[in-house]
Amino acid sequence: MDTKADPDTFSKTSYYMPKTQMLLDFGVEQVLWLYTDTEKVMVAQPNQPWWIVNWTNEIEVLGQKFTIQQIIRDAESES
Repeated sequence: MDTKADPDTFSKTSYYMPKTQMLLDFGVEQVLWLYTDTEKVMVAQPNQPWWIVNWTNEIEVLGQKFTIQQIIRDAESES
């Protein structure tokens, strides 16, 4: 998780694309970026096309399938 990314100082593509490639080159198995302003998820894995989906689309991480929207709803109902 990159909590130090300041989106006001760069465009999404000038930061997220090179950072994603760097992480994959380092050996990370899967990179997810959650874009709150557009409610999109970027998913990247080594040697595969990267894709962007809505929060309502199902994604798979470590063998678990879920939607970001459902995680948010579950978290809101617990509070």
